[in-house]
Amino acid sequence: MQVYTYEAVMGDGRKVEGEIAADAVDSVEDALQRQGLTLVKCGARRTNRFEFGRGKSSDDELIEFTRNMASLLEAGVPLLQVLEDLQAQAENKFWQKLLAGLKLRIEGGTSVSMAMADHPRTFNDIYVYLIQAGEESGNLVQVFNELAKYLEWSKQIKSEVRKALSYPATVMSALAIFICVLTFFVFPRMGGLFDSMQIDLPLPTRIMLGIGTFGKTGWPYLLAGGIAFAAAFHQFRRRPVGREFIDNLALRFPLVGEITRMAAFSRLASTLKTLLNAGVPLDRSLDLAHRGVGNRVIARAIAYSREEIHGGATFTEALMRSGSVPSVFIRMVKVGESTGDIPGMLARLTEHYEREMPHRVQKVTSAIGPITVIILAAVVGLAALAVFMPMLEIAGAIN
Repeated sequence: MQVYTYEAVMGDGRKVEGEIAADAVDSVEDALQRQGLTLVKCGARRTNRFEFGRGKSSDDELIEFTRNMASLLEAGVPLLQVLEDLQAQAENKFWQKLLAGLKLRIEGGTSVSMAMADHPRTFNDIYVYLIQAGEESGNLVQVFNELAKYLEWSKQIKSEVRKALSYPATVMSALAIFICVLTFFVFPRMGGLFDSMQIDLPLPTRIMLGIGTFGKTGWPYLLAGGIAFAAAFHQFRRRPVGREFIDNLALRFPLVGEITRMAAFSRLASTLKTLLNAGVPLDRSLDLAHRGVGNRVIARAIAYSREEIHGGATFTEALMRSGSVPSVFIRMVKVGESTGDIPGMLARLTEHYEREMPHRVQKVTSAIGPITVIILAAVVGLAALAVFMPMLEIAGAIN
């Protein structure tokens, strides 16, 4: 799907601007017509502009907005008044414009989730689907509260990951500079010396000299190949088959896959708990919740479970047949079915994931340090062999 920016007119003549994800311009027009808007101007959003931060918000700004929405709605302030107050308080022009657009759309009869869906760079799929779930359950305040907690938790996890990766990243950057200096400056100069001595070079030295020769003469091909690969990967990632392939790879990738799976099922448990507590039927809750897990492979497994429930299976049986749901999730659901309190068990499961996730992240990031040291030792050792083995042969020849 492509993200389009549009300008439209409401029934009373007021103009509305926004963004919407669609397959083509015709799809944009159809989607806006269903919302009571008349399309005036539309174009694909350009991604090559050097306007950093345009159309985006920081994690802190989104958390603050979500917290304020929850607090003001819980205090009984009408939704449109909340948006107007937040717009007046916003210091960021981007948020002022965004909140004004949301207010206009909602005044025109558009749902909150649909209005937010027109700003995909700010409100991602998970955010929009959870808001939709809150609208259907009639518990929008609770959803905003849980979204704020989830966003703060995600920010904390990302901060811990960045902190843990800072040391390996520094070491790897220094290693890359070291390799470049050896490859492009040191070994090409030593190659002439070795040739003049007419000695048989050992294999590590020949490897390093070969890399240096190729890097010095073939760097344009390396650069062009890197750019072509990045462009092809970007296009592949935008296609449904590409997104599913990447999501599947994320689940299978060593160390990271476990965290990805835990985060997805944490979101699933939290969303299902909210919907079921509000009285939404299980099949409809699964239909809404599976779209917000953030991983298409797991989402497909949950959708399959929903179909199994339609066929007469219990919730536990449906999850077991999907083949992708962790045993701890299935056990908690089974206990919930036997006690008649599935939402309560899902709440405990959410707390379990929230406690476990930081430990798993720390475990993964702790494993990166030794891996970095091993890579560093291997590269330095190869470079040392490539330098000193010919020197020893030269010394032997002189003696």
